Amino acid sequence: MLTNLTVVELPDPLYELPREKALPKPKEKTKWEKFAEAKGIKKTTRRGRQVYDEEKEEWVGRWGYKGKNKEVDNQWLVELDDTDKKGEDDNDDEIDPRKLSRMERKKLVKKNTLHEKRNRLNGGPK
Repeated sequence: MLTNLTVVELPDPLYELPREKALPKPKEKTKWEKFAEAKGIKKTTRRGRQVYDEEKEEWVGRWGYKGKNKEVDNQWLVELDDTDKKGEDDNDDEIDPRKLSRMERKKLVKKNTLHEKRNRLNGGPK
């Protein structure tokens, strides 16, 4: 605890000094701001790269190595819908959801590289 302190109570001010300039007037909304308010459009916030994992009770990456998007790969039990058959074969025994999610990611990566090549050929940045 603090000791040897002097506390002084200041008197109330006798009068308030006026401002040199008037208070600034609120800016008029732009056309876009009026439109967005009428339609209920809100400014988007950037999604963070980290996501809180409640099971581990720590922050993990949203994607990538040990990321939240790899949760399906590490599950010990995965439920399958009867209507959802993404496997290449018609055999129900050979559908592996872990392999499917990995294959889907691989397809997306391959598709992205093809788009990158096409963009480079069409005069994009090199």
